[in-house]
Amino acid sequence: VGWQDDATARMTVALAKTSPIGTTVLGSAPVIVADWLSETRFMQLPALTDHGVLSSLTVVVPGQTRPFGCLGVDVTAIRMFSDEEICFLQAVANVLALAIERFESNLAIERRVEERTRVIEQLLVAAAQEQAVLEERQRLARDLHDFEEQVGAVEPGANPRRVIEPCGF
Repeated sequence: VGWQDDATARMTVALAKTSPIGTTVLGSAPVIVADWLSETRFMQLPALTDHGVLSSLTVVVPGQTRPFGCLGVDVTAIRMFSDEEICFLQAVANVLALAIERFESNLAIERRVEERTRVIEQLLVAAAQEQAVLEERQRLARDLHDFEEQVGAVEPGANPRRVIEPCGF
């Protein structure tokens, strides 16, 4: 709240123990900076300095195989964060993690549905082609039978597969 809309859009933070974000994600424990003016573990990001941030709290956004990232709170006053505030922020991060996992699961399900739909469509096309071939064979067999009956090639009770001898012209 109170930050420029594009203030963090361009910001990239290295995943290293030289920043609260990196330390949080790599260590999976909350990191508190009660006073950036006297902080010795980390260098403050220029965006935080530009916005007058004096205290920060970051917690991990956990994932099944690896963290998704971290969630942080920055304030413009020097202060210590209470255990309740840390637990609340972690709870929000956990809910965020569940939402991310659900979103990823839904995407995976949608991909499987699309893939299986394509396979079913291909099977239906193949079945329709096979049906068309079968119907064409049946039509040709009927036409041949009708033709043989019309030209007298098949006498009642005769073998319809007999060879018609050519005339001696």
